[in-house]
Amino acid sequence: MDTLPLNYLEKCRQRYGDIFTIHLSELKSIVFIAHPQGIEDIFTSEGLFDSGKTNVVLQPFVGENSLILLDGAKHQQQRQLLMPPFHGERMHGYGELIRGIAAKAGKNIPKNRSFILRSAMQDITLDVILQVVFGLQESGDSYHQIKTLLISWLNTLNSPLRSSILFLKFLQKDWGPWSPWGRFKRLQEQINNLLHREIQQRRGQLTSRSQDILSLMLAARDEKGQPMTEVELKDELMTLLVAGHETTATALAWAFYWIYKLPRVQERLLRELQSLGDNPEPMAIVKLPY
Repeated sequence: MDTLPLNYLEKCRQRYGDIFTIHLSELKSIVFIAHPQGIEDIFTSEGLFDSGKTNVVLQPFVGENSLILLDGAKHQQQRQLLMPPFHGERMHGYGELIRGIAAKAGKNIPKNRSFILRSAMQDITLDVILQVVFGLQESGDSYHQIKTLLISWLNTLNSPLRSSILFLKFLQKDWGPWSPWGRFKRLQEQINNLLHREIQQRRGQLTSRSQDILSLMLAARDEKGQPMTEVELKDELMTLLVAGHETTATALAWAFYWIYKLPRVQERLLRELQSLGDNPEPMAIVKLPY
């Protein structure tokens, strides 16, 4: 097998066609669709495909109540509770906060020498999640406690070798704090305890002026007037962390790589940004076509 996943998948497509199956020892067989129309059909179908079941490998990270593990009516119910914070005027406020976090991080990037861009992007995405999603203030004790634990926890699986523990069930054995799975679970327990404490405290401080995503999730009610349980809230916070930290940081790192690598891309992007003036609004940037 080719050690580069995309090369391997492309070779499979060339050899077997637009639809092919790969059999992996520890996982069930996986069917790959390599045609735009087929992919569109999957995403636009209703009730034919369950996506939650395929994400079960992430359950140790996000918990069993995570939106990305749910299907059917339960998925729809949870999605309706989570969607309101990501719409409307709130996005403007989030954009300003994100820009401030990015600008601060930019000042710490070394000049005239090489550096690891992905690490810088990880710092930004984690701070965005802590402040925008969790609603933690950078000056607060909870912010630094949770950030330190999250970094340690995420670093337990920060390489292909370490992350293989998620795919190989026989490695998920707790042989004490020095074993990989034991360390992962102990850090996770500490994080869960801090998040439960934060959720309980925030319930007592909730006001109509609270605009962070956790506060809005606390205020959300389903069609029966019921709020999310504390465990559901914790699992969805971890989902937003897992879905928004590593993935976004990696996407940003690649974006900057290609912007730097291709001068015509960089020139076009800067020209478009400059058309908005010196201090453009975040939502105006989002609307730019390029």
